[in-house]
Amino acid sequence: MGDPAAPGIVISVLGPPRIERDGQPVSFDTRKAIALLAVLATASRPQRRETLAALLWPDADETRARSALRRTLSVVKQGLGDRGLIVTRDELSIADRDDVTVDARAFLRGLASSNIDDVSASTALWRGNLLAGFTLRDSSAFDEWQMREGERLRRALAVAEERVVAAFASDGRIEDAIRHGECWLELDPLHERAHRALMRLHAARGDRAAAVHQYRSCVRIVDDELGVAPLEETTALYEAIAAGAVAAPSPTSAPSLPAGLGRYPLVGRTNEAATLRAAVHPGRFVIVEGEPGVGKTRLVEEVLLGGGGPPPLMVRCYDNDGDVPYGPLIELLRLAAASPATAPHLAALPRWCAVEASRLVPELGSPGVKEPEGGRVGPGAEARFLDGIARVVAAAGMASPGVIVVDDAQWADQASQRVLAHLLHRAGDQGPCVVVTVRTGEVGDTGPLARALADRLRGHGGLAIRLGRLDREAVGELVAGAVDGERVAAMADEVHKDSEGLPFLVVAHLDALAGGSPAATEVGNLLHNRLAALSDVAAQVMATASVIGRSFSFDAVRVASGRSEDEVVAAVDELVARGLVEERDTPDGPSYDFTHGRLRQFVYEHTSLARRRLLHHRVAEALLAAVRPTADRASVWATVAHHERQAGEDDLAAEHFLRAGHHARALYANADALAHYDAALALGHSAVAELQEAIGDLEMLDGRFVSAVASFERAAARLEHADLARIEGKLGGVHQRRGEWSTAEQHYDAALRALGPRASATARSRITADQAITAHRRGDADRARDRARDAVGLAEQSRDSATLTYAGTVAGLLAAVRGDTGQARDLLTRSCELAETLGDPVALAAAANGLARLERGAGNMSRAEGLLTRALEVCVAIGDRHREAALRDQLALVLHEAGRAEEAMMQLKLAVAIFADIGVEGGSVQTEVWRLAEWVDQADEPPRNVPGTIERDDPPVILRPAHQARP
Repeated sequence: MGDPAAPGIVISVLGPPRIERDGQPVSFDTRKAIALLAVLATASRPQRRETLAALLWPDADETRARSALRRTLSVVKQGLGDRGLIVTRDELSIADRDDVTVDARAFLRGLASSNIDDVSASTALWRGNLLAGFTLRDSSAFDEWQMREGERLRRALAVAEERVVAAFASDGRIEDAIRHGECWLELDPLHERAHRALMRLHAARGDRAAAVHQYRSCVRIVDDELGVAPLEETTALYEAIAAGAVAAPSPTSAPSLPAGLGRYPLVGRTNEAATLRAAVHPGRFVIVEGEPGVGKTRLVEEVLLGGGGPPPLMVRCYDNDGDVPYGPLIELLRLAAASPATAPHLAALPRWCAVEASRLVPELGSPGVKEPEGGRVGPGAEARFLDGIARVVAAAGMASPGVIVVDDAQWADQASQRVLAHLLHRAGDQGPCVVVTVRTGEVGDTGPLARALADRLRGHGGLAIRLGRLDREAVGELVAGAVDGERVAAMADEVHKDSEGLPFLVVAHLDALAGGSPAATEVGNLLHNRLAALSDVAAQVMATASVIGRSFSFDAVRVASGRSEDEVVAAVDELVARGLVEERDTPDGPSYDFTHGRLRQFVYEHTSLARRRLLHHRVAEALLAAVRPTADRASVWATVAHHERQAGEDDLAAEHFLRAGHHARALYANADALAHYDAALALGHSAVAELQEAIGDLEMLDGRFVSAVASFERAAARLEHADLARIEGKLGGVHQRRGEWSTAEQHYDAALRALGPRASATARSRITADQAITAHRRGDADRARDRARDAVGLAEQSRDSATLTYAGTVAGLLAAVRGDTGQARDLLTRSCELAETLGDPVALAAAANGLARLERGAGNMSRAEGLLTRALEVCVAIGDRHREAALRDQLALVLHEAGRAEEAMMQLKLAVAIFADIGVEGGSVQTEVWRLAEWVDQADEPPRNVPGTIERDDPPVILRPAHQARP
């Protein structure tokens, strides 16, 4: 790089960053200046200003980012003077002058030289990874660039070192070749080609002991890191050297691929294909179901992808314990973000929908759109989030051909199921056609998606296509294309008998025949025959892929397998050619799937336990390395924890399960969060109180009240003072929901005592409002009135809009019970207005429910129905089943009194079913719904309220927010 004391600019980005001007170090008061220089130093052409602004300030809008770039550029120019940069109106670059030295440019220019000595000299410029030890805290986009660009430079160096080793060895410069070979191996100690090169070089100079030592080092490292023996080629070279032969035997050629492994024709599905093709219309819903291996995915792909038109938005769900919440939806949204065809449909949505969708897929973010007051916590934010995601998914699916396909939906995580269920319920004639494939009997009966599927099939626009096994004639068609004419009939009978007409096994038989293997009657033998001919590297890559999961990326399998890029490229090509995996295009580049889940399971189960544990550990490390910024790691914590648990790293797994639970809960994926918290506890995480409280919150929301009480009590046993007050309040809420008023009152009193008189007015107001509800249910009207008045007073003192909304709603409902309809209407109307201002749909639903009771009491059934329907939508969205049942109860009364008996009965049945489901735990059912038995049994004379009042025994249905923000 020349004399550092000579006049000029020196920009070094290989290794720790170093900037010099005329021999003196240059420092900047902002790290963005170094980042900007690094981007320009490694670029082959001038960079546009907008590109640099988006890279370094990804969270700022365009105006602010451009302004920040101008300020940073001013800092750089001040440090470098007039010699360092070329600045135009639109572009920036580092000046190409004799007195400006950039190590990255000199490095890449030297590596491209045709003179091998120039290449050798250029490798010496490598001081370490790009910007070693340097990061930006506020730009994940730059961190991703740094990782990607650094990897590109490392690969360029590895290729150059291999080139130098080969050239120097050919010229007889053995010592120089060994020096470069050792540098090559330092870049990737698992690279067996580098080990073999060094073994040959040591042998060539007569040092057989060094060659043997090199082989033993290779054996040790691949065993420690990969749990495998060296490749046959490496071992053969070692044996030749040990026998006194310096030259290695020529490498064995890859095994020839069996013929006939292209896609087989679709047979035996003429009627089903025609039915599916005719069903694809806006707003329609189609479920394709059948047993594993029956060809559900193949049918959908043939009909919807085989016509040559625009492809549908298609996502696949996977059976993987490490799946992140909303995994299938994230993939679907990323496909939408990358497709120009979806842009007009997404642009037509309210802009806040893009904000919610950007929480899963940042590239869908809409600049300049602010979040609602109160941020992203609480049930209100949850309802908004789920509705926003469902709207974006629906809009994305409207692009031609207007179809969304969810493959293997039985494996969708609970969070994705809730959004899909919401989408199905909202779908109308103008929405996309939704096609879902499921395994027969594996969706369950009570999950959100199962209920939505059943509702759509019972209602309008739903269609089920059930696939059965192939008959003898259809199997014969397939066999006829794989064997000669004289053998077709006998072979068709044999294949049909052995496979029993299951398409997956039919194809496995035909593949075995095409490869020259005898037919086998058991699935294991069939799969073993297909895998037996794989090369060593392909078999190792496949084992690694089976540990990653049904779907895997090239980079993930390369890093986790420990094999070189060239080796993995060849291995993946071999696996694709043999029909064992299939390649898919994604916004991030190619992705790969096993052609069938049973194949992946077979490979996984036939990989030794020790190697599986080692591979799980490597996969976890690879996942964390691939997403360096902490914020981005949240999306992979669940998957990392799963792999760490399988690797036996219980402490690490427990911590990552805790983080995964917090991440899932922040995205309102309650079932996933509960599973992650349970896993963290089972693995011995030390934050027991925090975990038990979080579990109790989720159990209460799901209506598992006995379990919630137990969890909260375990948390309370480890807490004190203000933290204990929070838990006491939550215990009161659980007992209140169960109708245990005295117990609830005791816990609320305990909460206030733990808070003390100096506690915030906000905390005391909420608990006091809860006491008012409990007093009302105990029949103490005076205490209920006083507590409600005190709650409103404390809320006004706190000046907190959310607290005032809650206290006002409680006071309004109780005023209505007393017959003071004027005060009730004033309080509830104000609560509605405050909730609208807050953008909190849950608070709005609670107030709307109270107003609906007033309208029902006044005989305004249409207005009451509209308010209750609005409140009910919120409860369904946030998954609060107890409140959903109570609101369906109220809606049933309104419909009954409006003379709509059939609709009332449907709502009543739904309410009873939910109450029965959540009330079974603990052996008792304490719910309000059972009083409806009166008008069910005496349909001729249903009870009515006195106009303008609410019955004394009508419970105030309050959608009470949690006493603390979500973690």
